[in-house]
Amino acid sequence: MEISFVIVKKTHVMLAAGFLLTTLVSCEQKAAETTGMLYNIDSLLSVQAQYLVQSNASLQKVSVLGNDEKKAVVKPKDSLAWENELNIFREVESVNKPLNQRYYTIERFSDPRSNLLVKAFTEKKDPNTQFSPPVKYLRIYYHGTMANVRKIEAGYEEENALYKSNHLLTLQFQEVYNKTVLTSYFIGGGQKMFLGDSVAYTIQASVTIPH
Repeated sequence: MEISFVIVKKTHVMLAAGFLLTTLVSCEQKAAETTGMLYNIDSLLSVQAQYLVQSNASLQKVSVLGNDEKKAVVKPKDSLAWENELNIFREVESVNKPLNQRYYTIERFSDPRSNLLVKAFTEKKDPNTQFSPPVKYLRIYYHGTMANVRKIEAGYEEENALYKSNHLLTLQFQEVYNKTVLTSYFIGGGQKMFLGDSVAYTIQASVTIPH
């Protein structure tokens, strides 16, 4: 009887957290629409970080740098630690800067490989300027409405006096207990140091939530 009580209590906590997650995701999408943002990924990542720490989630990570591969299990201790894990994905937020917004073509279409819809932001070249936004493309795959996101893909580039780098960023989501939850992510790319060698890397991480 004591064990059953603990399970029921945990289920109630998960359901409450799930309701909060669903409400917050819906609210952040509405906020993006009313504030003129292209996509409010900052809010999405913060909501996911809060849920994952409440769910006692952990990460199984495989990192490859050149020929060096490392595997690790990471358990972020709080929402701030989770946000640090996902920090590179906040680079996508630059699409919302007023200077950058006008350099994107926005399209909606059906994904030919799934039953998902896609909202895509793709850089459009302006022959009158050499300016190029750092996010080259952003694609949000969703089921039914934008609140039911299933995958986010982005291509990001940066260049300064020391190096030039490019990144492929992917976030995967699934419906877990009737709520949208981050289940894995991928970061890949390379960096070219001026007067130096190029370095390629990948980071693949899977989220584990205990039952």
